[in-house]
Amino acid sequence: MRKAALILTALLIAVILAAETLSVHAQSPNAGASENARSKLDQPAEFLIGQNYRQFVPKVIDKILAGRVKSFPVRLVSGVLNAIIVSCGQDCDRVKISLYDFRQSLVTEIDGKADIAFKTIEPQYDGLYEVQVAVPGCHATECEVGLLVLHQESVATIKQSDNNAPIGDPNLMREIQNRLYELSFYPGPMDGKSNDSVKQAIREFEAKNNMAQTGEPTQELLRRLRGSTVLKPWGAIVYMKGGERWGMSWGHETRKAAVTSALSSCGGECSSELSFFGTECAALAYSGKSWAIVARDSVQSARDAAIAECRTKDKNCRIIATVCANGAERYSATQ
Repeated sequence: MRKAALILTALLIAVILAAETLSVHAQSPNAGASENARSKLDQPAEFLIGQNYRQFVPKVIDKILAGRVKSFPVRLVSGVLNAIIVSCGQDCDRVKISLYDFRQSLVTEIDGKADIAFKTIEPQYDGLYEVQVAVPGCHATECEVGLLVLHQESVATIKQSDNNAPIGDPNLMREIQNRLYELSFYPGPMDGKSNDSVKQAIREFEAKNNMAQTGEPTQELLRRLRGSTVLKPWGAIVYMKGGERWGMSWGHETRKAAVTSALSSCGGECSSELSFFGTECAALAYSGKSWAIVARDSVQSARDAAIAECRTKDKNCRIIATVCANGAERYSATQ
């Protein structure tokens, strides 16, 4: 009797375990697909890490229905090569990836004929981008997709003795110009070339950060620029000299975006601009013979200063636009 009872108990335990296993598989019909997608990412990832890339964005595993598109936010680093790897996990014929910036402008696109789509890119700006992954064809009703983003440790691993090494690479020079511009300095055109405007902007940045004022683009300068606090929000007022056209914007994440938006509201014809950030406000004063755009810590201070500057040439000046960087105190006269 005791032996029979033990056998019966063992059978009951086996039946319960079998039922639990079936239940798990019933709830996760694609349970093995995620592992499949992950394993396909491992080989290119290991190769890139061996080439001084390091993982920057964790692996993302998600299910995408055949013929559908899904979007994933990714953070990319400017000034270095970023690798974007997308893998279909199970029964995928093709995978297509499209990378968009914060303005939803297409940066790059790749159509992978195999189960791995791979792309390297050097973005112009740091920050969040969007990867859209599409599965045009799939033998299964849905495919598991893995996404991995890595970036190369190039500038970040510079030796201390190389800090004063000059920068001649046009891409890195453009990054210096862009970062100086976003920190409210004036480096001239973003052309990747060193000139007097760039050197003056560098000296102003060095003076503000208690550095020796050399005016030279070096690895140490780039490192300090990359570590500087991002200024925001940004606003801008633009004006067309000799006419009655102007535009303004506010609440932007970058200076470039603020100026672009203000130019758009002006019809793209304005050639004079003033950008400002944080708690600053600006005012535009105008008459038929004179004009002035001034930024100050408050709208009233900006109005007073703009009127005073404008009236040095014409006593009939009046305020036609005001705005703060955060969007407060907005006013625009009829154009």
